[in-house]
Amino acid sequence: MVISGLKPGTSAAESDFKVGDCVIQIDDDLVAGFNAYEIFARLRGTRGSEVELVASRATKDGKSRISDYIERDVTLPPMQAQPGMDVKITKYCVTVTKVYDATSASHEGVQVGDKISIVDEEFVAGMEAKEILGLLQGLVGTSVEVTLSRVQDGAARRLILDLVRDFKLVPLPLISKFANLGISQLSLLSCPPFLLSKIFLPISTKMS
Repeated sequence: MVISGLKPGTSAAESDFKVGDCVIQIDDDLVAGFNAYEIFARLRGTRGSEVELVASRATKDGKSRISDYIERDVTLPPMQAQPGMDVKITKYCVTVTKVYDATSASHEGVQVGDKISIVDEEFVAGMEAKEILGLLQGLVGTSVEVTLSRVQDGAARRLILDLVRDFKLVPLPLISKFANLGISQLSLLSCPPFLLSKIFLPISTKMS
């Protein structure tokens, strides 16, 4: 994950990071192998909270390691969203027809063809489409519990998943408590291999 922009006037812009730095760790998690959803879920959080980033930087002498705490100070506009999937609603069932990449639905393993029976402890059979969509939708970043079933290897399987409302965002006229880092752009392209040396170990101690 390469930093390609820093928003002026933010904690990120005042930190030790520069454009071109390769972020290799977010708090205690190494990001190698993370998908876009997993990365951005760790960067976002309550406004005013902090996240620790560790990056690798190419230098004339080879490479160096940079670590700093950044405040989440770029307010995200309040948005309504739903889990990252499309559904077909009939009188008798709710069927998943599409699952979008880099969403919690994809991350949690929702599959096309899954049948949704319960949303936040509400049985959806017999509900109007508007009521079901109302249960699935909510403030972006909030979670919704979905019970679904699928046929796998000839047997019915029941799953209960906590999904994040992170797709099909619609603005809401509210004050948001959520914020992002002042890193205005992140490239999810792979970092140069020589910046991913095993010498960069997880950090367990906090900086003063």
